[in-house]
Amino acid sequence: MSQRNKILYKVEGSSKIGMGHVFRSFYLLQQLKKKNSIIIFTKKNSKSDIFFKKKKFKVITYSNFNEYYLFKKILNNYKISKFINDVIFLNSKIKKYLLKNDYKSFFLDTKNVKPRNNMYCINTFIVAKSKHKNYYSGLRYVIKNSDLKFRKQESIIQNKLKVVFHFGSTDDKKLNIKILKILSSYGHIKSLSIILGPALFYKLGEIKEAIKNYSFKCKLYIYPKNLNPIYNNANLAIISGGNTLFNFCSAQRTNISISTNLYEKNNCLQMQKLKLTNYYGHYNTLNKKKFLNLLKNSLSKIRYKKTSFKAEGIKEILKILN
Repeated sequence: MSQRNKILYKVEGSSKIGMGHVFRSFYLLQQLKKKNSIIIFTKKNSKSDIFFKKKKFKVITYSNFNEYYLFKKILNNYKISKFINDVIFLNSKIKKYLLKNDYKSFFLDTKNVKPRNNMYCINTFIVAKSKHKNYYSGLRYVIKNSDLKFRKQESIIQNKLKVVFHFGSTDDKKLNIKILKILSSYGHIKSLSIILGPALFYKLGEIKEAIKNYSFKCKLYIYPKNLNPIYNNANLAIISGGNTLFNFCSAQRTNISISTNLYEKNNCLQMQKLKLTNYYGHYNTLNKKKFLNLLKNSLSKIRYKKTSFKAEGIKEILKILN
């Protein structure tokens, strides 16, 4: 590696935990790698391992038995100047080692880590009580997809509703299939685009079978490289409450959100308070009548007001890291 500052970046992604942290880390790393040498530290043969190797990053992987040993070895052998962690739960031995050696470390939404002189905590969805100078929290640190270029949204015309589904990289709650079934009796859809991620929880054949008998035009996009034409062709997005929610809300695009975990519930409630999403509720309360009522009200009443939410977290986090 070059003589530039060396950063060790820990992040995880799999079909079980999703790829939200991987994607937001990637957007941040695109900027960090301009002035730093990066090593990704992630679990062997995981979705995150495959993802970052395809993106041409240097990746060092670990197993359940050698994580701590490899971590220490990397810090010493590569003369790492900064450690960044974008994982909710941190190995307790790693945490103790960082504390003992007063290592300059940055934690993005990591539980049970308190800010100290050389430990910086940046929280976008984890709530922690801290007044330390190295504690940062709130929507100003939210990271959005820096590759997205939204056009001005077209007007929604009755019987010409163009919908996009995007329920994260795993869709482990099968919302694509469940919402598709609910919309089967809704007669105002012109087209539907369904975006599937790289860590889909179920077999692709399930959703292919589900779209066979619908009258409206329906197209599947399997981990597309360019989301811009798909997003911009839609005048309504039905989405989950992770990174995708922040992308649509920062662009003030009409959307209905459904949360799939408690962190997403918090995200959706914050965006609803800003009048940037029509929040249905949690996935386990899904009801056809209730959802269709929300859909009809969303299309007739949606009126966005100007908001300061721009999801410029990359710029704000870089200030802290530098």
